[in-house]
Amino acid sequence: MRTWTERELELLGGSPELDIAVRGADGTPRRWTPIWVVRANDRVYVRSWHRRDTGWFGAAVRSLRARIRVPGLEADAVVTDLGDAPADLRDSIDAAYRDKYGDSGSASMIGASAAATTLRLDPEPLIDVDGEVFRVVASAERPGQYDYTWVSGPNPGYGFSGASSDRREPTESEHEESVREFLAQIDPATGYLAD
Repeated sequence: MRTWTERELELLGGSPELDIAVRGADGTPRRWTPIWVVRANDRVYVRSWHRRDTGWFGAAVRSLRARIRVPGLEADAVVTDLGDAPADLRDSIDAAYRDKYGDSGSASMIGASAAATTLRLDPEPLIDVDGEVFRVVASAERPGQYDYTWVSGPNPGYGFSGASSDRREPTESEHEESVREFLAQIDPATGYLAD
């Protein structure tokens, strides 16, 4: 699965703000909202000043998917809620906010209340299986279920869902095997599952 490249990390971490458009349940992005962003330990993090169920933050925690942009980069991202992250990670993110925005500017973005809103942004996972590209996203509503969208396929938005019985995250080879099983059932004339 893909991670941010060094150049992407430089653009994301070096930008004063990041625009985020959280995706709704149907995958449509909401309006752009500017927020502060930091890079810590080669990962990208954002916070709100307090935890809530509304606004961009509440929508991000519900959907776990967003479109993000900074000058020079626009990308789809997966959102991971780290509100209960270990103390050492919280400390390194606090330090990144202080270093980037200064002690007085970062005051509302450090400490326990802000740390409870920590979200990690990772590039949307794409896998290439035998030349076919699929977007793989964990279902926000159904733990252990993954939705696979056939990005390189002939029918936009077409794909499948799969779930593990033990709700664990599949390995990359298990994702690939699921995709191969799906592709083996495709009718080449239509690009859909064969009848």
